Amino acid sequence: AIPVTTKNVTTGSTHEKFRARVTVGNPGSERKMFLGDYETSPEYAIGRFSFDESNYFDHDLSKDCISMEANVVSLNTLAELMAKIVKVEWDTSTLRLISNTEGLKKSSPIVRWLNDVLKDDGMVDTFRHVFPGAEGRYTCW
Repeated sequence: AIPVTTKNVTTGSTHEKFRARVTVGNPGSERKMFLGDYETSPEYAIGRFSFDESNYFDHDLSKDCISMEANVVSLNTLAELMAKIVKVEWDTSTLRLISNTEGLKKSSPIVRWLNDVLKDDGMVDTFRHVFPGAEGRYTCW
């Protein structure tokens, strides 16, 4: 990850933010490119492009929980990699087709957890209930 120092013009304080940078291409024709957004640490900047399993400790459950499964990449990350590395741009309808393909569709452990909590506690996500066909939306808790 490459650091960039930024300065708050009002307070004068500075801080670093980080972005993942990769080199692609064959020897002699390599090119460097940035991936993802600026993040607060090198680990966050690179983490989105790591396909290792990621865990966190849930203090309420007193156990490790999976936050990202191994070898699973989000569609947004895949689309960015395709666009920047091989110059293939997917339009919204193509992204939607990919996301709805049976066998590829997979929710994150965190989404599954929230769905389980809603179901187990008998709660209703009112946005999902009122707008069941809404696309590109999510409930913020």
